[in-house]
Amino acid sequence: MTGDPPLGSCPKCGEGLSGVHVLVEYEKDDGTTGIWAECPICDEVVSPQE
Repeated sequence: MTGDPPLGSCPKCGEGLSGVHVLVEYEKDDGTTGIWAECPICDEVVSPQE
């Protein structure tokens, strides 16, 4: 275990994503944080799903 907390999973393949995969963090209109991450399995930029 690396100590890198999980962000969620890839909505395309289900692979677990963590902070090491994050490309962009941004603030959404509702004040929450949005994340775009690169999935190491399907090589796509995705928004991790919980």
